[in-house]
Amino acid sequence: MSTQQVSVIIPCHNSAAYIEETLQSVYNQSHTAIQIIAVDDASTDKTLQILESHSAQISIISLTRNHGVSQARTLGAQKASGTYLLFLDSDDTLHPQYLQKAVNILQHQPEVSVVHSRAQYFGAKNREWKLPDFHMQDFLLSNSVFMPAVIRKSAYDQTTGFDPQLTMFEDWELFIQIARNGGQFHKIDEILFNYRKREDQSSITDHAARHPQEISDNYLHIYLKHYPFYLQHGIYMQDLMSYRQYRTKYYNTWYRKLFYTLNPKKQQT
Repeated sequence: MSTQQVSVIIPCHNSAAYIEETLQSVYNQSHTAIQIIAVDDASTDKTLQILESHSAQISIISLTRNHGVSQARTLGAQKASGTYLLFLDSDDTLHPQYLQKAVNILQHQPEVSVVHSRAQYFGAKNREWKLPDFHMQDFLLSNSVFMPAVIRKSAYDQTTGFDPQLTMFEDWELFIQIARNGGQFHKIDEILFNYRKREDQSSITDHAARHPQEISDNYLHIYLKHYPFYLQHGIYMQDLMSYRQYRTKYYNTWYRKLFYTLNPKKQQT
């Protein structure tokens, strides 16, 4: 069994109802070389007390002011000593063999920077989360890699980390940075990750569905930040406009903003 360490970074905010189950899924890993870093992002419930009850097994970073998930992940990564990183939300869980299988791939395929797997929903919804396989052009239009992928730390260190200007899709933008740097992605064809859909619809994907303006702003930021990379892969504005995902209620907002950002003189006419 590999002795290469995986640093599992868990940002937490008011996660008292779920954090025990999340931690237990990490303790149950068949790969045992694990560093667990929990970042309590100024929780107002009993999250910190629960984390402190696990202090013999985990490292805790306690923030007195809420910074948001991107900064919490970044702070955790700064304390990480593992060869690989995994950013795990505080209500999700891992299959017991996930880390072992991912590390085995990363050890034997040095060209691979990110390993992920198939996934399933649990909680309010119980079915497979059908993310498409990784193909660069499709990936640049819509993320196909979930956040709790196992990332080679050397690849993460070559990026600028999680973009603090993003309020969602910060994981996708990090993966775009890794792809720009030449990192390859590998998907394990097994369900090894469980994504919780909360009964109160407070999951990140539920939040995104209710905030179309925020989606628009974040997509625009990502596209403009990586505009040369999109062009390099033959993805032009007209390709985005024909892509079915964006034909939603925020379609006009997103494209109008993009059009006038790229063509500021048009707005004046």
